[in-house]
Amino acid sequence: MVTVRYRVIEEKDSSYPFRCSEVYFLKRAISPVNENMIITSDVIKSFEVVWRFKESSNHVTSIDIHSSGSHVIVGSELDSSITLYDCNNGSIASSLFSKKYGVGVVRFLDPHQVLHTATMIDNTIRLLSMAENRYVRYFPGHIDKVNSVAVTPKGDYFLSSGKDRLTYLWESRFKIPQTVVSLDGKTYVAIDGDARVFATASADSEIRLFDMRNYRKGPFALYDLRKHVKLLANWNGVKFSPDGNYIMITTDAGYIMLVNSFTGKLEHVLSGYEYKTGVEIGACFLPDSKYVFSGSESGKVYVWDLKRSEKKGTILNSQPFTLNSRHRFPCRCIVFSSAYALLVSSCKVTNFWVPGIKKARST
Repeated sequence: MVTVRYRVIEEKDSSYPFRCSEVYFLKRAISPVNENMIITSDVIKSFEVVWRFKESSNHVTSIDIHSSGSHVIVGSELDSSITLYDCNNGSIASSLFSKKYGVGVVRFLDPHQVLHTATMIDNTIRLLSMAENRYVRYFPGHIDKVNSVAVTPKGDYFLSSGKDRLTYLWESRFKIPQTVVSLDGKTYVAIDGDARVFATASADSEIRLFDMRNYRKGPFALYDLRKHVKLLANWNGVKFSPDGNYIMITTDAGYIMLVNSFTGKLEHVLSGYEYKTGVEIGACFLPDSKYVFSGSESGKVYVWDLKRSEKKGTILNSQPFTLNSRHRFPCRCIVFSSAYALLVSSCKVTNFWVPGIKKARST
């Protein structure tokens, strides 16, 4: 079970210091304090929306949460917007547009500096200061659209991968990459929480693991999942679980795979949510790595309790449950902040969820 620091602060809507144009629904705010709360299935089922932001008339297409849990960033490829949220006070810290270059993937380098990929003009990755509204650094190199970016928790290194079949490792202080890996097909990248290992998940249904310190030696492990791909699914995301035991692969065919990081064995297949073939649906872990959250085309948020899985052959299958509220439009982006016991999900609207007061009890 995961232990978090959490407190609920009651506020009246009329007295809360937000502009109506930014927040059109607010029930209460939260802040971290020195109290312990254990998150269980019952606590998750009590999650409710406390902040609801409508920053765009278009779908959010990318989301990230800073490693500290203090800030969330969302981007929309459709209107080239980037919006930074402060989780401590439930406010929009800044909202910017990149009409010239477009906005693809958004990732934190630090709480107020964001990497974003381009969708127009070129394929350069740019480091944007959200506080100063200026570009700090440019990272040229890709010759086709960048579809995946992963950053170390300290922001000192990051990976990028594009449709050009190239994966770059960058030191964030320099605009020239340290190395390049050439792989077959579209590739997604992830870095583990200790910044010791990075993973590539490519269109050939293979996961490759590299040592961050000895990446020039090539992958130290290769996991071939072709025999487990039950559909002609496209992989559209990869990430490590917080405890490092799982590698999550999201697909466009209505299922999520959890692979053992150490053996390459496919241990869980998570399904049961509404999807649309060819459309990316995001997913995330709870910090204890025992629960998985996912968006859906119906706008519902689905949750799987990995401890309650049923074994089918050699693979565990879990039946999901849903949170009480839902989005009006497809929910495709989702992250979790352990610092605030806060779930953030986006469609055209970004919702901030916390446990209900009756369930949010310290132990």
